[in-house]
Amino acid sequence: MNRAEVLKNFRNAGTFYLTTVDEEHKPKARPYGFLMDYDGKLCFTTNENKSTYKQLMGNPYVELVAMTNQFGWLRVSGKAVKFTTGDACARALSEMPMLAQNYAVYGGKFDVFALKEAVADYYTFSKTGEIIKQSEYLD
Repeated sequence: MNRAEVLKNFRNAGTFYLTTVDEEHKPKARPYGFLMDYDGKLCFTTNENKSTYKQLMGNPYVELVAMTNQFGWLRVSGKAVKFTTGDACARALSEMPMLAQNYAVYGGKFDVFALKEAVADYYTFSKTGEIIKQSEYLD
């Protein structure tokens, strides 16, 4: 599964989950709805006032998880690296104009994070009920 297929699966899922680790080393998951391919990297957004941002600064390793169909799911893990540029922000707003409304409370400011060292793991069940895993490096 290449980066384009991964992105398509996350978009088709609608809502997916981004997991981080908090200051007490406990997992935190939150629903997300935006992911883009920018400069050959999967990217998402957050704002420096959110706990997500603070957690990324403390431990940049994340996992994104989505159901792909009735019997499959997709996990993408990697290192979230701040990738904020004017062009990256403009592209994010172009792909999902609703982000402007979501970040209006923060004066319209947000950051773009790119996944580096990204690995996609696709899981599905075989006809005998076994879990089949396919992995792909996305970098």
